[in-house]
Order: sequence, then structure tokens, then C-alpha cells
Amino acid sequence: MTMDNCLLHMKEEVNADNMAQVAMICWSIWKARNDKIFNKIAPDSSKTVELAINMRTDWLSHQPPSTRTSSVPSDPSWTLPPTGFMKLNFDAGWSGEMGSGFGMVIRDDEGRFQIAATHYEDCILEPLIAEACCLRWALNLAVNWELDGLVVASDCQQLVKAFHCPADFPSLRHILLDCHQMVNS
Repeated sequence: MTMDNCLLHMKEEVNADNMAQVAMICWSIWKARNDKIFNKIAPDSSKTVELAINMRTDWLSHQPPSTRTSSVPSDPSWTLPPTGFMKLNFDAGWSGEMGSGFGMVIRDDEGRFQIAATHYEDCILEPLIAEACCLRWALNLAVNWELDGLVVASDCQQLVKAFHCPADFPSLRHILLDCHQMVNS
């Protein structure tokens, strides 16, 4: 069973608050992995789990009492998808020296966390190209997971413009055509 399939299975079997803790554990593992690769720090599994628990506790302590569950995010600019849909948010991060990191999260029509994933590309990408590659990666995951009824959201206005007019962005054209094909599937 792949990690993707494992997380999808867990999403069906585990309540939202516990699934949020799983997300924190995955994030802690990612941080430990980055420390190993970039800082040559040997991972310590007990410290990784402790970090996840502390991050979750810290996050919850900063939420208003009425929102201390895994429901709607506190960011007022985030909006719920229409009823019956899920929302896929994605973002890319990059370093001019190391590579590019991709992340995505899917929430349901009540704002509850469903699934998240991260990916690292060991190559240097221009920021807009990294965002486009992140979109293609996230859509590919959604297709592989056989998810329907997705609203896709990005904070990169230039990528949104490029998605709607790929011909105006020759350097992104092939990536965006792949994205269009996945959206249409």
C-alpha cells in the first residue's frame, strides 16, 4: 500500500481531529527529513512525534474556543467550496540554491481537512514554473486518488491568468496543457 492510499484509507476511518494530528506527524517527518538532508542532523523518532504533538497543541491553543477543531481555517480569505465539492489548495516554495517544495491540502464543503501531501523537486525552478509544476503535481494526485468535484484554488494570480490563457505563457504551455487534460478527465 502506498502512502497516498494509506492516507486516503485513514481519512475514511479516522475522525477529523485525529486526521489533523496525522497531518502534523507527516509535517514533523518532513521537517526531520529536511534536517537530515540539509543540516546533516540524524532523525530521532521520539522527538519527531513530540514535535508533532507540540505543534498541534500550540496551534489549538491559538484558536478561538469555538473553532478548536479541524473545521474552517481561521484565514478569512479562505472560502468554503460549494456544497458537494471539495477544495484543493496548493502552493510551491523554492530556493535558488536547493530546489522546490510543493504542498497541497484538500478540505470538504464544511472546511474539514480531508488529505494533504508534500513533494520535493531536487531542481531549481523559476517561481512561476514551480507554481505550475505544483498545480500539475496536485492535479495528478487528485486524478490518481479518483477525486471528483474539486474546486482548485491558488494564491498566484499570474498562474491563474496563465491557466486561462496558456498560449500567452509559452514557457508554461506544456505544463498547463497537462493540467487542462487532467481537469477535463
